[in-house]
Amino acid sequence: MTNGQIYSNTAALKASVNGSTEQSVTDTGLQLEGLKAGLNNLLLREEGKNEPRETTIDINRNPGLIVLVGTPNIGTLKITETNNVEATVRVEAVDNKSRPVTLTLKNGVATFQLEPNNYSITLSASGYETETIAPVKITRERVEPVTRTLKPLVTTATLEVRGGTPEAELYLDGRPLGTLNASGDFTSSQITPAKHRIEFRKDNFESRTASESEFIAGGKVSLSGAAATLTAFGSLTFEVTPPTSPQRW
Repeated sequence: MTNGQIYSNTAALKASVNGSTEQSVTDTGLQLEGLKAGLNNLLLREEGKNEPRETTIDINRNPGLIVLVGTPNIGTLKITETNNVEATVRVEAVDNKSRPVTLTLKNGVATFQLEPNNYSITLSASGYETETIAPVKITRERVEPVTRTLKPLVTTATLEVRGGTPEAELYLDGRPLGTLNASGDFTSSQITPAKHRIEFRKDNFESRTASESEFIAGGKVSLSGAAATLTAFGSLTFEVTPPTSPQRW
């Protein structure tokens, strides 16, 4: 951990770092304790202002001086991803009057200092659906929180059977996939996206091959009624009189 010092010529200013208890900045300054390597969240609250000013300070091995002069014409955008996904966040003005800014979430959080404007926010990460939020209005001296939960990408399709022949075996491209339950129902959400041939089989029943179906990632193919119902084999009964008569088949 590292300590720092903050000074201000503004009366009745309080400061806190990384969520610690707010303390008053006196004439001799305020020592900031518990600064960690990397980005630290600094909160400044001036008496008479409804909203605090939130900013970040980057602590590294090289000593440096950070000067905060007056009250700049900026607001704060705080992005939070609830699953702590290390997503990339791209922020760009809707009117394209400023250059886009890109950061990577750390522990699910990223903070941007932006001029007042309307912005478009895009969160992206490998294995997750990309999400865009727009417009997000940034106002001077205010913190605008945006919280999202990225959804994992769906890479498989679903096969659903309803009202088929109870306990019939289900084959996909000639390979066993499962067995219909006592109600003739079956569901699998692990089908590889492609065109597949679906077949139903059961002892003493005629096999049935449904037409080939195209499975799309995130999609569902449903079969029911006649498409999933097998026809039972018929039977013949012979009566021989007298019972001892010769029989030939």
